[in-house]
Amino acid sequence: MRSVDFWTDRTVPGRDPWKGTVRQKRVMDHLLVRRIASGTLPDRSDIEVAVALARFAHEELSTASLMSPLVAR
Repeated sequence: MRSVDFWTDRTVPGRDPWKGTVRQKRVMDHLLVRRIASGTLPDRSDIEVAVALARFAHEELSTASLMSPLVAR
């Protein structure tokens, strides 16, 4: 598991003005976080998940800029 696995793309209303396609927004995968909080993931070890989650938190907090989706809110 990688820290990027904690992100997912969500469809945003409207079309992308540059590509003319459906707009996507990268958001934290709340369903994955809830699954982790409620128990273990069947295909991942606890250590693997813990390391990925720690890296995810570190990346978000160490790059705390206005461009970060979690910090900007």
